[in-house]
Amino acid sequence: MNLPRLIESYLRHLAEALGRSPTTVAGAREELGLLVKRGITIASAALTAHLTWLPDGRLLAPTTRNRRLAILRGFVRFLQAEGLIPEDPLVGVRRAKLPRRVREAIGARELHQVLVTLLAEPRRWHRTRDATLLLLHYYTGLRLTEVARLDIDQVDLAAGVLRRAVRKGGDITDTVLHPVLASQLAIWLRVRGESGQRALFARRSSGRLSPRSIQLRLHRMGERAGLAVRLHPHLLRHAHATGLLRSGVTTAVIQQSMNHRALATTELYLHGDLELVRAGVERLPVLPVVRLLFLPEWPPR
Repeated sequence: MNLPRLIESYLRHLAEALGRSPTTVAGAREELGLLVKRGITIASAALTAHLTWLPDGRLLAPTTRNRRLAILRGFVRFLQAEGLIPEDPLVGVRRAKLPRRVREAIGARELHQVLVTLLAEPRRWHRTRDATLLLLHYYTGLRLTEVARLDIDQVDLAAGVLRRAVRKGGDITDTVLHPVLASQLAIWLRVRGESGQRALFARRSSGRLSPRSIQLRLHRMGERAGLAVRLHPHLLRHAHATGLLRSGVTTAVIQQSMNHRALATTELYLHGDLELVRAGVERLPVLPVVRLLFLPEWPPR
């Protein structure tokens, strides 16, 4: 069994047949490459140890073990479907239990605090861009990489949606815009001007803001506002979901807004129902400071 060749076949299957994102394929490549590097075959007893121990004898972190197990199970299922192995060597291997942890959380009050601090930024271009970044994360629940790859031609203000946002796993969806976010995007597009760049979020000089750059911008915003927690994209995504839940939105609608794959049966009834998601997203509170940010454009006509 030529393991490197089989891995390449599986990675092509992930990308072409299953439509997995480049990030997902790259993660699988890195993980499965460890089997080749360490001389571990699918049928060997060392496979179970690979799921438990590091080469230096330390235990794998539970999250690392679970990610590794998920990738290996996908690879094993592929090999079985191709008739290359008779049985599943991972039968009976269980996911590691994750320790309970208290999630950091922020709400409208903390976001208001960050936006007020942003008003002190003298450079209008940077102030408007960073406020738009913050509000887009909060009002859409998009992931960091999903925000970073957005282009200006995806913003459809007339329809109140972001068109064809590329989500985790390669899903392509339209994302509802809260009226506050739509107004902020309109201001940002005017301030941004015709720079010749496709990226929605770019540097003043040139070039798309990278995911890492967005992380750093948000972190600095949170620091300057004196937040007790580190401000990062996933925290804003969590705030989006929490805000929807506290506004009485059903978990099924939250699932669609967040692009989660759970609640599969309920998803069949919600798939493509943008108006249902819109009704939920528009229940998110209007942050008090938007009246300062949008003057004289707020409220929208």
